[in-house]
Amino acid sequence: MLALLLGATSLASLIAAHLQLSGLQLDAISAEPVAAGEVMWLRLGPVQP
Repeated sequence: MLALLLGATSLASLIAAHLQLSGLQLDAISAEPVAAGEVMWLRLGPVQP
């Protein structure tokens, strides 16, 4: 019974997170070139209409 409750709770939280992020659009503002295997840092911002 506990496993069923935990499964239902996790499914509900996944659906809620998906609904909150479904309309999100991001646009990369800037990124520096990096070599393969290095960390790439991105500045992100909302898409301007």
